[in-house]
Amino acid sequence: MRKDKEDMYIHSECSVSYNAQRGCSLMGGMGMDIQTASRDLVCTIHGDAKFHNLPWNTTGGGISVTKFGNKYFAGAKLEDSVTIGKRVKLVANAGRMAGCGQVAHGGGVEITARGKDYPVREESVMAAVSALSFEKETVIQVLLCRYGKRNPPHKNRLIINNEVKSTQ
Repeated sequence: MRKDKEDMYIHSECSVSYNAQRGCSLMGGMGMDIQTASRDLVCTIHGDAKFHNLPWNTTGGGISVTKFGNKYFAGAKLEDSVTIGKRVKLVANAGRMAGCGQVAHGGGVEITARGKDYPVREESVMAAVSALSFEKETVIQVLLCRYGKRNPPHKNRLIINNEVKSTQ
């Protein structure tokens, strides 16, 4: 809370994890956020779960419900992560948020390649593409990153954004 007592933010989260002896595991969590926006309260309840049934695959999903004033918004997401060998990881996700007659869709793909000396030298290259569509607008983002923990550590980033507006 700020000194003028106008803004407030409360965050509470709980998580649980289960690991079976045969290698599959289930992780889940729930949370609640409350904050002020102008003179209204924004209340969000969210939950997610991840299922790890194969050594190279993790699948997850989540839902959320948000109340803003007297309006409600609901969202859902799915995510799948595949590890190829010890060096390459591929992540894909998609989500949707709807409320008050409006719908937003989004998704992305990310690939990370670690250096050949991993884990001795933590170097990696990551490329990601994400898209967000709301009404007649679409935003596309491309991200290229290079990380390393050498002496000195380095981080290089290239971000490209494109916004497409349809007038139809």
